Amino acid sequence: MRYAIRYHEISSDWMVFNVGDGFELVGMHTSEKDAVDQVKILEKQASKQARFNNHAIEQAA
Repeated sequence: MRYAIRYHEISSDWMVFNVGDGFELVGMHTSEKDAVDQVKILEKQASKQARFNNHAIEQAA
């Protein structure tokens, strides 16, 4: 999993971080459900991109 969800007590926001390539804030949400939904979408996109990149590398070789 490339993404982490953390709750910020001062702002009462749920924050989504990309922890795969460093540490980058990619979203802030008012509910945990919204943060989890964003992570699911991001993971699905990353999976699709990884399959495409692997296929392109195999064809180039």
